[in-house]
Amino acid sequence: MYWENKWNNVNIKKKVFFITIAIITITSLVAYILLYFLLPQFYNIYRTYKVNNEILNTVKTLENNKDIDIDNLLDNFTYKNNAMVLLKTIDGEIVYSSNKGLSKKEAMHEISEFEDEISEESDKLDKREERPKKKSHSMLQVEKNFNLKKLNMECVLIIIYSPMTSVREMSKMILLFLPFMVMITLIIGILASVIYSKIMASPLIRINNISKKIAKLDFTDKLDYKGNDEIAQLSTSINEMSYNLQKSIEELANTNIQLKNDIEKERQLEKRRREFLTTISHELKSPITIIRGQVEGMIYNIGPFKDRDKYLKQCLSTLDQLKELVGEILLLSKYENYDFKLNIERVNLTLIIKDIVKNQKFFIDEKDISTIINLENEIFVYGDKKLIEKALTNIINNGIKYSKPKEKLILNLKRNSNCVELIIKNTGAHIEIEEIEQVFKAFYRIEKSRNRKTGGSGLGLYIVKTIFDMHKKYNIF
Repeated sequence: MYWENKWNNVNIKKKVFFITIAIITITSLVAYILLYFLLPQFYNIYRTYKVNNEILNTVKTLENNKDIDIDNLLDNFTYKNNAMVLLKTIDGEIVYSSNKGLSKKEAMHEISEFEDEISEESDKLDKREERPKKKSHSMLQVEKNFNLKKLNMECVLIIIYSPMTSVREMSKMILLFLPFMVMITLIIGILASVIYSKIMASPLIRINNISKKIAKLDFTDKLDYKGNDEIAQLSTSINEMSYNLQKSIEELANTNIQLKNDIEKERQLEKRRREFLTTISHELKSPITIIRGQVEGMIYNIGPFKDRDKYLKQCLSTLDQLKELVGEILLLSKYENYDFKLNIERVNLTLIIKDIVKNQKFFIDEKDISTIINLENEIFVYGDKKLIEKALTNIINNGIKYSKPKEKLILNLKRNSNCVELIIKNTGAHIEIEEIEQVFKAFYRIEKSRNRKTGGSGLGLYIVKTIFDMHKKYNIF
């Protein structure tokens, strides 16, 4: 459990390094051990098979060719196979010996010594390896009787061959070379492990680092691995996940901002509604109180209220103002209703303004106001014709109402780049800068006494603003 925990805490680069070097080292050692132990057996089988084939070919040549050079043929065989060769007749006369110039007795003696020498080496090898002696594993002796065509007599070919002699020397060399082999294996294993771990682990480490950044909502870095392998596909998937997550977070953030704005707007709207209701209560209470007082005075014939005709007219005038105020309130309620939809059409603004000025001529003449009208012909806009007409009527009427007698009312309408500009100006009237933005609020009046003789209810310009805000909502103005 301890080592398992330790291994789990090792990073991927070190894991790949250790696994790779272990695989290379184990593979090399297994191959080396198999080479050391199995090579002698395979080599013995191979050499024995090869020598037996060459012996058969040599005997066949001696049997079939009477012109053959026996010495040259057997010398080549001896040199090629590193063997002791003796060719003699049935009577014991030596025809050929690997060592030239030996008598029959000497040749037979040397062959015996060669057998003993090989047996001793085999004994030493068997003792060192703690294996039972098997002479056949160390030496191969072949005797072939055949009819030598050149001499036309039966002969015996004696061959003594040690296939294991060279293998033993090779095994010793392999054993001596073992430390170098281990060192080379370790060096190659370390280099291969470093390269392999770098190739395999580096992309995974980068993917891990990018994933950590994504987990912290940092989407600045991207993976750029190309190809169709698993790492490239994983990189593409992570990039897509990062993009989708970033997009979702941005959409969520925008939605939250929009929600906050909507909540804030709703709060402001609710605040305005409360203020509006408070102001309406005051605006309605005042004329009702006036009418009630006048009617009550007339009922009880109190003081000046005995003149009922006079105060009935005043009551009617106050009721008309009250009716006008209620009408404006109902109109605002209609405009601010979410279900209210604009009737969008192409509107001739020039014609509307001319009609409004014509309808207001009585009030203009009443104050002897001079009108200066500069309107470009046939200026069209898109909007709700009735609402635009209502808004412009309120503005122009407001300019007339607050103008002093014998002043000027100036109207300019012209195209300005991609928009239409309408300027309504009245002379002789002045509004302080800090109050200009206030005049579009509901029930706001510059004249603080709120006397109906000097002004209206304070809803005229507020209705204008409401109408234009409705058109802005539909991206018209």
